[in-house]
Amino acid sequence: MVFEEIPVIWDFFKTRYFPKFIYPGDELAVLYGGVAIFVLFSLVLIPKPCQRKPKPWRRYFVQVDALAGTAVSAYAFYIEISLEQNPFYTPACNTFGGSCSKVLTSSHAHMLSHLNILPKGHIADLSLAQVGLLLYAAYFLAISIPFGWYKREELFLLVAVAGAAFSCYLLFVIKFVLLDFCIVCTSFHICNFIMLFLAFLEYRNPTVRPFKFNRRSNNKTKIN
Repeated sequence: MVFEEIPVIWDFFKTRYFPKFIYPGDELAVLYGGVAIFVLFSLVLIPKPCQRKPKPWRRYFVQVDALAGTAVSAYAFYIEISLEQNPFYTPACNTFGGSCSKVLTSSHAHMLSHLNILPKGHIADLSLAQVGLLLYAAYFLAISIPFGWYKREELFLLVAVAGAAFSCYLLFVIKFVLLDFCIVCTSFHICNFIMLFLAFLEYRNPTVRPFKFNRRSNNKTKIN
């Protein structure tokens, strides 16, 4: 478990701040708990969407951030492939005060197998770089659709919140578990936090006019 890898730090916080009856004792529970808190905060506590005139220019900010995240993920995937083919390969990102090769080849880079959800080497055990490619491609395609669809803003915000919460977890792992620094991972997490901010703005004031589902006619009609 992650917390067992840093016994000094974790024992201090566990003894001082976490009573035994609430200590989950499992990193998976901590991860799920963090994601749940972020989701509940975003979907329950934030204000409802406002009815101002849509701002189409925000779509371009989302597209730029998505392209940046895709580029960072593609470079991380290139590093993974290069290290598989040549274990002595030294990526350029290792010169930025840390070892991104160490981080990207750790067990945490394949989170599903690290958490024993899937066996190591399973076809669905995607690396963080592969997940990033899929995630930011989906962001780019979804925001590029020029019309509203059912639960568009809510889904965008939900995915962005989950991504930001997972970034917080991974930053903790890099800092306190791996005791390293990865400029590629940090860039990816910055893209996630920017996307969360943009998703919040999109939820408050969508760039496209929303559609209302008419239950009687079972059709979607545009709000004027």
